[in-house]
Amino acid sequence: MGTLIGVYLSIKFTAPDVDHVPWLSFGRLRPVHTNTVFWGWTSLAMIALVLYVVPKTSQRRLYSFPLAWISLALINLAVVIGGLCLMGGINNGGQEYREYIWPVMAIFASGVVLTAYTLIRTIADRGVEEIYISNWYIMGGFLWTSVLVTIAYLPFYQQNGISETVIQGYYMHNAVGMWFTPIVLGLTYYFLPKLLNKPIYSYSLGVLAFWTQMVFYTMIGDTTSSSRPRRGGCRPWPSSSASA
Repeated sequence: MGTLIGVYLSIKFTAPDVDHVPWLSFGRLRPVHTNTVFWGWTSLAMIALVLYVVPKTSQRRLYSFPLAWISLALINLAVVIGGLCLMGGINNGGQEYREYIWPVMAIFASGVVLTAYTLIRTIADRGVEEIYISNWYIMGGFLWTSVLVTIAYLPFYQQNGISETVIQGYYMHNAVGMWFTPIVLGLTYYFLPKLLNKPIYSYSLGVLAFWTQMVFYTMIGDTTSSSRPRRGGCRPWPSSSASA
């Protein structure tokens, strides 16, 4: 669905008058496309692989399949409601990947937390002594993203344009660097040795890279200007952040 919306948006570049429906305007559909692909496709694909890798490396059955199904439903529900809100012009302002209003993102975060809990219990009950390096990265990504979303939507330190811009830059960079990057690295540490039929070259270097990622990437703040006008046709949700 996210890709189809992206294709439709590309048509609007050459045929901007293809429709005159407010909820199909470029300014409303563009964040629907980006958030659906970001949260509703790529994130779910990663989570699906994680739910396969963690039990394999822990030599244990997944702690709770019902919780995993509930988390899947919550994340999908957040993406659907979020997309409908954006098409209706209800958003959190023109902030990349933070357009969902806070109730929608709370539903998404609940799904992430439930998944993290299921994975933690699976790893805690592992059948091997040490935690495989993949699970370090995977759990780091889940736990840090839970903190990141909380920081991004708390209102009390985003009362002006400068503070909002700093938080947005911090959120946008870490949404990539502390969600996608560690989880994909964790998956790579499992699948690459499998494909090559060789063990990991250095477990110690993997752990060093993990802590380097966790310590230094989290310090990245606002390196690009994210203070920009709200997208056309959208009315802001009275939410956690004030407009510049």
